[in-house]
Amino acid sequence: MKICIAQTQSVKGDIQKNIKNHLRFIERAITYKADLIIFPELSITNYEPQLAKALATEAEDKLFNPFQEVSDQKGIVIGIGMPTMATNGINISLLIFQPNKEREVYSKQLLHEDELPYFVNGDKQKIFTINGKNIAFGICYETLQEEHVVNAIKNGADVYIASVAKPQNGINKANEHFPKMVKTYSTPVLMSNCVGACDDFMSVGQSAIWNAKGELVSQLDATNQGILIYDTETDQSKSEQLIIEKGTLTDLDILFQMYKRAKEALENDKIYQWTNNYPTRSIIENDLKDGILYVLKNNDKIIGAINIGENQEPEYKSD
Repeated sequence: MKICIAQTQSVKGDIQKNIKNHLRFIERAITYKADLIIFPELSITNYEPQLAKALATEAEDKLFNPFQEVSDQKGIVIGIGMPTMATNGINISLLIFQPNKEREVYSKQLLHEDELPYFVNGDKQKIFTINGKNIAFGICYETLQEEHVVNAIKNGADVYIASVAKPQNGINKANEHFPKMVKTYSTPVLMSNCVGACDDFMSVGQSAIWNAKGELVSQLDATNQGILIYDTETDQSKSEQLIIEKGTLTDLDILFQMYKRAKEALENDKIYQWTNNYPTRSIIENDLKDGILYVLKNNDKIIGAINIGENQEPEYKSD
């Protein structure tokens, strides 16, 4: 099966905006034919314990209908992070959407002491069978407790997936802990972490995959959103991470050829926006020297560019 790990940046308390962002990532996972996509801890609200009581809801809330619809139509299983109501308080939960099935919830069983004023423990581990693989989930703090991993494996887990919101010290612990667990129990571990401000800390991404040998298969960076795709049958992975940064003169040849192809594509559609005098190699070079040309990269490959300078090119001035 193909498992997608999403590394996202959520907006504090903005459920609708975060849902839209999630749906974009799900679309990307579908293009890779992923069977399952998992998001970071409390990804729909951001990790904000003090807002949890006000934002908590139930899995059947119609807010989440778009996820069920995509799951039904595309055959993908989706796991999103959300505070949910429990009889004795609020849980930190993963809402699981499966094609043409009732929604299910896995709630964090082992809470960090800082979470106890806001949340209560979930009551049981769950194993989800997806495309013939038994999948166990863990949520942040509990994933670093060996007992949680061991219990999941005893219950038949073939793959363990950690949905987390971790600062750098937490990631350091994860990078030490998960390879040891994998080597001991020969069970692949995948970790989905968020990026950006969370509660009183900065979450630093570095979402990762460790195969059954304890080898680090792939890892994203610490600051940008992206996805990792892991094929459990071939032990191969793919990543997609969009990064915007200032272009450099070393990018000149690639950018010039990209602009040329864009001009040709426009003209094939009878759109004559650009002429032979714009954009030219020298214009692109000057924009790079002036630090106003930014590039969009998918991993290390340039796939787009934009000039954000305030000066208008002469070619665009009207008479």
